Amino acid sequence: MMRNQVGDQKHWQFTGRHMLMLIVSFFGVILIMNVALAWLALSSWPGLLARNGYRASQSYNQLIADAQVQSGLHWNSEIAYADGLIDLTIQDADGILVSGLDVTATAGRPTHDREDRDYTLNEIAGAYTAAASLTDGVWSVSVLGARDGDIVYRRHFRVLVRVDPGDDHE
Repeated sequence: MMRNQVGDQKHWQFTGRHMLMLIVSFFGVILIMNVALAWLALSSWPGLLARNGYRASQSYNQLIADAQVQSGLHWNSEIAYADGLIDLTIQDADGILVSGLDVTATAGRPTHDREDRDYTLNEIAGAYTAAASLTDGVWSVSVLGARDGDIVYRRHFRVLVRVDPGDDHE
């Protein structure tokens, strides 16, 4: 004859205390994640491309017109970083190097503005070069080229820098 062991064991019940712990735990995790994400958002890139958005918006139509003029020139450009140098080449539609520009560049990380650096590129044999100290990772490089004080060239590049090319983990 078998005994019914159900009566011998204490049966577990879901009580109000369990529900309270479940609700407090759930909202506690939500609160901790919100605080962590807010801290990360505030400590990284602020998302600003201009210090004064209103003033930047006043010249927006001129930027579009300048971009259309530059596009009509059919210039091709390439940028590279190696051995501590930023090298920029700009060619016209016929493949001839564009010279005589006053070129400046701003290099910074795409995710924050703490490492932004400004450079003046010097023309050497038709290319524009500047000594730079960029560390490993992705850099956003904004280049401006001016002739007689007027900006005639504007371009943004993404550059992947590997200081030690022998250290390839991919």
